[in-house]
Amino acid sequence: MAIIRWDPYRDVITLRDRMNRLFEDMSTRKGEERDIMSGSWAPSVDIFETENEVVLAAEIPGVDEKDVEIKVEDNNLTIRGER
Repeated sequence: MAIIRWDPYRDVITLRDRMNRLFEDMSTRKGEERDIMSGSWAPSVDIFETENEVVLAAEIPGVDEKDVEIKVEDNNLTIRGER
């Protein structure tokens, strides 16, 4: 039988690590990123060019197409919507 030195903070550190993992799992889901503090959400987006157009494909569940604003200004693409 091995003797293990007692550390009064071991359980607290384990709890902290588990809580950190829990919040990381909640804030990042597969295919999307979420900023808990600001409430912003960045879904996965595919963007590519053809000979005549720029094509943008995004899966944004819970958002109606008419509620999405797509804007290009100064060579920056902005997609805005609310769920």
